[in-house]
Amino acid sequence: MESSAALQVFDCTETWEAVWNAEQPPTKSRVSLRTFREIAHFVGGALSTAGFRLFQNGGTPLLERHCGALRQEILLVPAPNFASRPDLPFAIHVHLSNAELARVRARYWRPASRAPQAVAGGDLGQLVSPSRRLLFYGCMGLETAQLAASLTLEHAIPWLGAFESRTGLKNRLYAEDLALVDHCTALELLLAEFDPYEARRYLRVKMRDVKWESGPIAEPEGFTLLQDRLRPITSYYKLR
Repeated sequence: MESSAALQVFDCTETWEAVWNAEQPPTKSRVSLRTFREIAHFVGGALSTAGFRLFQNGGTPLLERHCGALRQEILLVPAPNFASRPDLPFAIHVHLSNAELARVRARYWRPASRAPQAVAGGDLGQLVSPSRRLLFYGCMGLETAQLAASLTLEHAIPWLGAFESRTGLKNRLYAEDLALVDHCTALELLLAEFDPYEARRYLRVKMRDVKWESGPIAEPEGFTLLQDRLRPITSYYKLR
């Protein structure tokens, strides 16, 4: 994946953030907003063959698909100063949630009703190996739209599809071959799709070197998905 007039590829997150947050004089261009909508509709049309529908989520184009308990989302997110920048920069974010994860997490979440359904999410470039950050430039019009659609179909759709097959999901979790999925989420997915026996096996095979701390267990709370949830998961499901 190489940079072009329609796409810039960043190996460094800090550099991406600097370009993403670049300030411009406050103006509002109807031309830029129209161009962005046209790109979103092009991408939406390309992904409609994969079952996605295009919505406007507070002005941010959102492509959504449901598959059982899974909710799959692809968002075209304009940069903070998008309308005042002649290059019209935007990013593509991918998000996945699973209603069954909320049921699994409710056992150790406080309050249980706030246990999040989120599996993982991030920039489209983070699904590529090695992980990168991507910035699309809407000023290139059709070229940008075609590139955004192509890269989304190439990287986002296979990543989302991996969660739709129980056997395929299990194999890729053991192979640590799913970008953005950490060990804690892998355990929760195995509990949701299989049972504590499979989660216990994963813990034994993949996490043998974990140093277990003693003392009170901090229970996750609210809607925030903390990365370190290992102790409450293993304690409430008796995985050790």
